Amino acid sequence: MITPTARRILEEFAEAYPTSAQYRGGRPLRKAGWDDLMPEIQNDVEAKENFLAAVDELVAAGILSVRWRRFREGDEVEALYLRDPDALYAAIGLRSPVETGSAMQVVLRETETPPGSLAAAVAAHVGALLDAGHPTVFADEAELRDTLRLLALTPEEAARQPIRALSVRLFSNSKRIESLLRAADGATRAAVGERASEILGLSRSYPEATIAVHGTIVFTDGRRWEVRGESVTLPLETAATIETIEFSGALITVENKESFAVTAARAAAAADTGFAVVYTGGHPNRAVQAVIRRAAASASTAHHFGDMDPEGLLIYQEIAAIVPHLRPFSMDPATYDRFAAHGRALTTKELALLDRVNRPELAPLVERMRERKLAVEQEVIDVTVGPCC
Repeated sequence: MITPTARRILEEFAEAYPTSAQYRGGRPLRKAGWDDLMPEIQNDVEAKENFLAAVDELVAAGILSVRWRRFREGDEVEALYLRDPDALYAAIGLRSPVETGSAMQVVLRETETPPGSLAAAVAAHVGALLDAGHPTVFADEAELRDTLRLLALTPEEAARQPIRALSVRLFSNSKRIESLLRAADGATRAAVGERASEILGLSRSYPEATIAVHGTIVFTDGRRWEVRGESVTLPLETAATIETIEFSGALITVENKESFAVTAARAAAAADTGFAVVYTGGHPNRAVQAVIRRAAASASTAHHFGDMDPEGLLIYQEIAAIVPHLRPFSMDPATYDRFAAHGRALTTKELALLDRVNRPELAPLVERMRERKLAVEQEVIDVTVGPCC
């Protein structure tokens, strides 16, 4: 039984191993920068002692080897190296990628794919990857097997039933196709240059938008809908027929549902004139984008209130592409610092996403997030410092 800290170290290696040179027979996987990977060891004495004890434990077990910083042996780790991948996966209770790859090759041998089908193209592509020792987009052999079964369909066969009915017919599970689409799209994009969801017509969704507004929604056919602060939800078909959203106040877009409800209620209680609060549900879908465009045309100001994590900043940036005069609300270094005690540590992958944030008004917040390496989710922010309409 390994310690929690030792498990965290091994999980970092387990995540990187399938795409490493070592997996393909090359040099041992090296991981450095542990102060960034586990930021708590920089300032917490107990966390640092647990980390060093875990390193000793894993080196003694023959799973890792360690290179210490010069003149700091036993105290400062320069880098850790993976020595026994099989023991790594056994220690954390997971099957190794090598075993998973072997199981996938069995699936490829046992599965018949119709000539010229997407399934045949993907099977050939995956087989080549496995033969070369490269990772695939599939988590395991079950995901590969079910994906090949789905991709054996023609577009005409796939179109005969709604997605969930089709999923029940194929897998006795109404949501299985939806869970397979990420891997299926990745595999077909690599094998034939197009996404399976587009080729087979599986990207069927029912986007909708929720807006709380004190104003008038005007439709292209001349109908006018007077709304007095209530929240209304519109399907894409309805949102697309909106000509204008007339009101005389601020527009606030809000990333998460709970924060939307609080913000909308506060706006309704505080606004002397009109307002509009739009729930984006994370990245805005087509219905949300349509509503934001119409509302922004009437708004005196436009703000976005979202998570202070890399994904939240990218959502802000996506909305700013629709509303160029957008400004952040409660997404600034002062608010971030105020609630940082409730934050969570950012992963290395998350920190890398900050490189994609290029809006100048977010630069101070990006800088602070790089310094503190924490994410602050909007739900913890006191509504007294939230957006006000």
